[in-house]
Amino acid sequence: MRITEREKDVLYSSVMAIDPMARIWLFGSRVAEQKKGGDIDLAILSTKIGRAELRRIRRSILDAIGEQHLDLVASQNGSEAFFRLAVEGGVEINA
Repeated sequence: MRITEREKDVLYSSVMAIDPMARIWLFGSRVAEQKKGGDIDLAILSTKIGRAELRRIRRSILDAIGEQHLDLVASQNGSEAFFRLAVEGGVEINA
């Protein structure tokens, strides 16, 4: 996983501030140690997080770690094909 411990903490705490029961996965290029660059891609499973909450989470993360490419995908039940692919290839982020 190519994020710092501080970035991991910021990602986790920004989501948990909205929904302490949410689950979070990092997916995409930042999962692969051998790759370089890339944006931060997060998949969030939560019944409480919609578009407005995603904007708040995004702003919280960027305020803490600085401007960079950040993609957030949320699902209430994890049934969407893209979400399932993200989770299957991703790494769950925990405290």
